[in-house]
Amino acid sequence: VELLEVSSERDWGKLYATLAKLHAEKEDHEAALQYAYQSLSMDETDEETLLSSKAILGVCFKKLGKLAEAEEILTQLASKLDSLPNIKAYTLYHLGEIYLFKNSLEAAANCYLQSAEIYKSLLQLMLYYESLEKLGELYVKTENWEKAKKTLRSAIEFYKMVHREDKLGRLYYHLALVLLQGMKRKKLSCHLFQKALSHLESVEDLYFCGMCHYHFSQLTLEGKSHHLARALDIFRKLGDAVMEKKCKALLDEMF
Repeated sequence: VELLEVSSERDWGKLYATLAKLHAEKEDHEAALQYAYQSLSMDETDEETLLSSKAILGVCFKKLGKLAEAEEILTQLASKLDSLPNIKAYTLYHLGEIYLFKNSLEAAANCYLQSAEIYKSLLQLMLYYESLEKLGELYVKTENWEKAKKTLRSAIEFYKMVHREDKLGRLYYHLALVLLQGMKRKKLSCHLFQKALSHLESVEDLYFCGMCHYHFSQLTLEGKSHHLARALDIFRKLGDAVMEKKCKALLDEMF
């Protein structure tokens, strides 16, 4: 912020855009919005900075749950970014998340594929595998089991190589679902749910912890009531009435 006081006014747009990006990365979306708007209001801001600020604006709206506004901004933006591949990939990735939330699965897959291809061409491997991770989860939703298995395994190997243990929990969970629901390999899926749970618990990813316990209860008689009780407790804390009801009904059947 001190740089604004010593910079000429024609540089303010770029500085505001930088501040918007920094606050967005810190998940301070209200502040990021404020700086993005300030960047867009400056008369001498160059086109790349303007487009970057608009992308941040759209992503912050998405993070704040204002999906209609976010989708409008990001959709308009995606067609204008061919000369700025980094911003285009960023835009497409977040647009894919909006489509996924809306259950527009084909549109989401298209966004994630484009995003992954751009990041790969730019050699931004961490961002490439983040797009691939989302694509793998999408393949699970659409029951494209072979593509899901291949994509999830590729992401797992990369994250293990770069020691991103925090990324492995959900990947193991979704790979376990592939093996359970798509390939009927119950023993191996049980092993992967266990691996997923150990990673998920370490990062306190409660929803997926609950889902692991729920699936465990369906796969084994040993500890069945324990896993159901743990799942019930988690979903109750999260306010997930649907999963809470499922767990409670199964426990009631046991007793």
